[in-house]
Amino acid sequence: MSKWFTPQERGVILFLIATLLVGIAVYIYKSKTPYFAPELKILVENPAASGVDNKWQNSEECEPIDTLRSNLLEQLIQETSDKLAQQTQPTQQIEKININTAQEQELIALPGIGPALAKRIIDYRERNNGFKTTDDIIKVWGIGKKKLQLIKDKITI
Repeated sequence: MSKWFTPQERGVILFLIATLLVGIAVYIYKSKTPYFAPELKILVENPAASGVDNKWQNSEECEPIDTLRSNLLEQLIQETSDKLAQQTQPTQQIEKININTAQEQELIALPGIGPALAKRIIDYRERNNGFKTTDDIIKVWGIGKKKLQLIKDKITI
């Protein structure tokens, strides 16, 4: 074998063989012991057909898998409908911010505007005697077309 394979190739082959053996052992273990995690307490739908003695079959604290699925589905539907209801509630009309008079904290309240960008907006405004149109804000470094679209309906002159 040493003539055919380098030491590195032998190592890879041994690793693959070991991985295959571990996989086969896990497969056999799972096929022989279908209740390898009894703490889950989920019943097999028809334990008599599997030929395995189900020690959880008569337990009152266990729920059949169909009941668990339906409960989880109902909970998911309820949570989703609650979130949708919150999102679709009409929001209060937010007052537009005048970019020629706004303070730093007011500018920070705009989406995508942080403290550094708010300072650059104020600096630009002071250097150029204010903005002539709301689109002039795009001249501030850090504000591009996408950010302008985010804030355009929230600002005014």
